[in-house]
Amino acid sequence: MNLSRKLPLCFAAVALIVACAGFLGLHSLNRSLVTYSGAVASYGHAHEVEIMQSTFKTQVQEWKNTLLRGKDDAQRVKYWQAFQEAERRGRQPS
Repeated sequence: MNLSRKLPLCFAAVALIVACAGFLGLHSLNRSLVTYSGAVASYGHAHEVEIMQSTFKTQVQEWKNTLLRGKDDAQRVKYWQAFQEAERRGRQPS
């Protein structure tokens, strides 16, 4: 085999290897994007759950305040309004 045939065959082989590597890279990138989008979505849900937990804990604390400090009418009204406000915030969609 002479050089006039070896050179184009080597060029074609290298081009084929580079094309295969490119397609493999694109496939890997696509898998990474799918994984990333799933992770971002689950992070968003986790964040919403944390906000709901925090709001609920505040509401429970306001309820405790109402029960513990509600002997005085002024205090009871104050803590009851705070409880109702916490309940309203808890019912609002995020």
